[in-house]
Amino acid sequence: MKTGSGNRPNPAPAVSKTALFISSKQHKPQKSLNPFHLIESTSSSYPQKSSFVNVCYDIRILDHRGNKLIPHDLPLDELECLQEIVDIKENIDPSCPIIVSPPRSAHSETAIHVETSISAIHKRLRNEMEDEFNAKLSQMEERVVRRVKNEMFMVRRNIEDFALQQMTGMMGFEYPQEPYAEFVEKFLKLYSVEDIPASDPRLLGHSTTRQNANDFAHLQMHSSKTTIARSIG
Repeated sequence: MKTGSGNRPNPAPAVSKTALFISSKQHKPQKSLNPFHLIESTSSSYPQKSSFVNVCYDIRILDHRGNKLIPHDLPLDELECLQEIVDIKENIDPSCPIIVSPPRSAHSETAIHVETSISAIHKRLRNEMEDEFNAKLSQMEERVVRRVKNEMFMVRRNIEDFALQQMTGMMGFEYPQEPYAEFVEKFLKLYSVEDIPASDPRLLGHSTTRQNANDFAHLQMHSSKTTIARSIG
């Protein structure tokens, strides 16, 4: 390099301290924000949280739950035959299974379940209601039949009384004479009824309709006293 006055080298450009500070700061290595140098995965290697969950539901019939003190290690078959369990099964659904959980002899965690369904319970209730209704209907039918039968006795008695009264007037009496069988025989000796055989009036003399009608229409004191005596005794 020539050092003559004619070829003096150009001086280096002046750099301020501020510019040197900024330059050194820009080239200073940055600290990692991930001190463990973990590699972030771009793929979904972890299961995503679902928007739905499964929940369990059931129906608990509280008046059919209870506890019973039983011997420890009671055999499985005897657990299924406990009277309380049998009663629940018979009342709810006789065909339902009995589940002992866990399925071994009795211990502190033993639970006994009678498994059934709502449809089975509804069916049992319908059957019981139908049986009760049929029983009441049968009782009503018996009362109605008995009432009609008794009322028919009253109607027949009125007809027989009318016939006896006509006989009485024809024979010149004020009232029919008892026994009616003899009274009818006296009438048949004096009169014959056109188009009616003699056997029909004789049936009138031996008819039990009057007694049956009286039993229906009047209080039977003897039977009432017997009933009262039995109830008191």
